[in-house]
Amino acid sequence: VENCAEVKAIPGENDLTNNRACARQRIRHSDSGKPAMRLTKLCSGALAGATAVTCRITVISTGTSAPTGPVWVNDAATLVAGGAPVQIQTVTPDGAEWTCGPVPANALSCQIPGAVMTPGTSRHFDVALAANGVFENCARGSYGPAPGDDIVHPIGRACAKGGGASSIRVEKTGDAECRIGQPCS
Repeated sequence: VENCAEVKAIPGENDLTNNRACARQRIRHSDSGKPAMRLTKLCSGALAGATAVTCRITVISTGTSAPTGPVWVNDAATLVAGGAPVQIQTVTPDGAEWTCGPVPANALSCQIPGAVMTPGTSRHFDVALAANGVFENCARGSYGPAPGDDIVHPIGRACAKGGGASSIRVEKTGDAECRIGQPCS
């Protein structure tokens, strides 16, 4: 923006250089907010005899506006020993807004419309993985592109380990043998 002021010369004035002055100020376009996302993941431990381990992948909107393009999450798991893929058996989204690829699969891609991810919103989906050893399950997220745009913004990565031996332990303490009618500790 430029604003100028000018005064007319008075009779007999010889120096007219100071009769006009302008001020310029650049005004930034107001920012209606910035989207920002965070990704978390938590996997349950394996129970003895369990055939699957469940992991929850959560997308949290931490910004001041919702993204204008879709939010994408790509998920895959590999065995810690050897790096072989671990198959994703099922996917259970927390609502109908999610669209996910077919399962079973070695990798899964899910998306949710950015408009759903208003500030403070948290959305998740659960995946069940074949529990055939200790694995690391990692999800990567991004949002965009917005309509008419080609920029994809990375959210980051969240990983969790699961599978393996059960962490539940049963231990009997007390008398090795109890007799009927006798106190037992």
